[in-house]
Amino acid sequence: MCEREGAERCRRRRRRPLPLPTAALLQVSCYIAIIMQRHPDKVPEWEELAAVASGVQNLQLMAASLGVAGYWSSWQAVARDAPAMAEFMGMNGDSRLLGVYVCGMPEAGVGARSGTRQPWQSKVEWRV
Repeated sequence: MCEREGAERCRRRRRRPLPLPTAALLQVSCYIAIIMQRHPDKVPEWEELAAVASGVQNLQLMAASLGVAGYWSSWQAVARDAPAMAEFMGMNGDSRLLGVYVCGMPEAGVGARSGTRQPWQSKVEWRV
């Protein structure tokens, strides 16, 4: 990342202290790290990203079916991309932390958002 933004700017960014957790962040039941293990010699990166995203979608569908609220956060880049974070997560050079899945039980009386859906036919265009 430092190569793209210039070495001096990168050094200044690394010296900045991380913000302290807010009360809302401390109320979360758990954070699940979303890590992609790259296989550059076997699969294109976009396919690996799509596979991870599909896995997170399945996680979200299962969590919602159990009444657990959650979302995928790309998180703070300064924390997500830090070498100390990679070491803490036990990642190797081919791994990439894509964010965290933040989840927990919603407060009593707070349910899933309801909305109206358009018919699927309005989203699909058939071409033959």
